[in-house]
Amino acid sequence: MRPSRLTQFRVGTFVLIWLSLLIVGIGCSSDDETGQPTGAPAPSTQMVEYYNFKALPEMIATADIVITGTVALQEDRQLVPAIAGKTPALNAVLIEVKPDEIMTGSLETPTIVIQIDEHFLAYVGDTTWTEAGQRSLLFLRKKEHSVEPLYFLSNSQGVYRIDSQGELDGVRASDELVEQISALSLQDVRGQVESARVQIARGELLPQVFPPVRNSN
Repeated sequence: MRPSRLTQFRVGTFVLIWLSLLIVGIGCSSDDETGQPTGAPAPSTQMVEYYNFKALPEMIATADIVITGTVALQEDRQLVPAIAGKTPALNAVLIEVKPDEIMTGSLETPTIVIQIDEHFLAYVGDTTWTEAGQRSLLFLRKKEHSVEPLYFLSNSQGVYRIDSQGELDGVRASDELVEQISALSLQDVRGQVESARVQIARGELLPQVFPPVRNSN
């Protein structure tokens, strides 16, 4: 039986991931001087997100791919072991998602592997969307310089559980944009994606620059 894509990741992949994390983080960065976004659950580690969107079109423009899909597998991984007296272990969750719709962007493989840093999960305070069988709407960025195709969330505003009735439920708490998107139907989101694609093609809509000025709210 063909192994899952999660089992095919090599040690070299994780070394590259670790180096990338040190440089840019998984949509977030530790910051002792800047508090968490207003309304987010209290994180175990102080974090600040690089991206902070005020409108859905900008989030669409910034994402490399927007999909709906179901988690097929979830796996905890230690990417780099702890070095006694120097650095803690670097841990992450890898989830393999089987897309049922690609609203924008393209995918080279039948499934998509998403890496979520453990500190990011603690920061958001909700891991239900990473569980096998959960279907979600996801706004994703593709990680550069990865041996295998690997993706990460644009930020905590970019993940929405989809219930059995097709309704959206953002995992980020008390965020105005998340509440607005959660009130939309999937058809509404499709319409906004198509509109954004037209604006992007005309040069009227640009992605958020990485990293923008950090939000200190």
